[in-house]
Amino acid sequence: MRVESATKDESYHEARGELQTRLRSHLPSSYLLMISIVKGVALGNGGLAIAHYVALAPKLDVDLTAPGMIGVSLAAVVVTYNGTLVGTLLTSWARSWVDTTLPLLVGLLEFLMFSTVQFGTNRLVLEKWVAVLTIWALVVTTLLWQVRRRVPAAHGSDGISELYAWYRRTLRTDIFIALAFLIIAVLFFVALAWLVPASYLLRGIGLSVALSLLIFGSASHESRRRTACGKIDSLKDG
Repeated sequence: MRVESATKDESYHEARGELQTRLRSHLPSSYLLMISIVKGVALGNGGLAIAHYVALAPKLDVDLTAPGMIGVSLAAVVVTYNGTLVGTLLTSWARSWVDTTLPLLVGLLEFLMFSTVQFGTNRLVLEKWVAVLTIWALVVTTLLWQVRRRVPAAHGSDGISELYAWYRRTLRTDIFIALAFLIIAVLFFVALAWLVPASYLLRGIGLSVALSLLIFGSASHESRRRTACGKIDSLKDG
């Protein structure tokens, strides 16, 4: 009886360990799949926005505001997707409703950015687009804070602790960049709505600064992804 009971306990522990391993490996891939679908829908709408601009450009007196808005919208999609790639490499916790709702909201806002461009580039449309961009920056900042809060704090000097400490530092940098972007978006909206006429110079400066920040963030994420892969490989070697 004791041997049979010990065999059952061993089988139970093996099955539980296998199930937990599958769960941990399944969560990042399923989460990334959900994000990929959301981004794909937003990019599909971005394709419509580009086609709309190309179709109207020869017929209307179209300035560079529309390409700038499309460029910023596209960069917003890329920077959040690259950030998700880094996160799924290093995290495997069960996602709560917040972890699911915020990325979906980010995707919805990116879809709205592309949709707004298709209505033109007059001052009212530009104000609404910047308002959507501002809300997007606020949601992204909240999402980054939520992720950083879930990453384990470093304890000790082993490789795993150092890896998570590095990831928490990168998330803190991302939060600062997102806050800076949020402040710039708010100032851009205020300038458009109340302070000065929506001149081409103001549009160019605002869109250029926003695009530069997003490109910097995307490049930073790509560098961190390579660094994370290198750190994980070094753990295997050690």
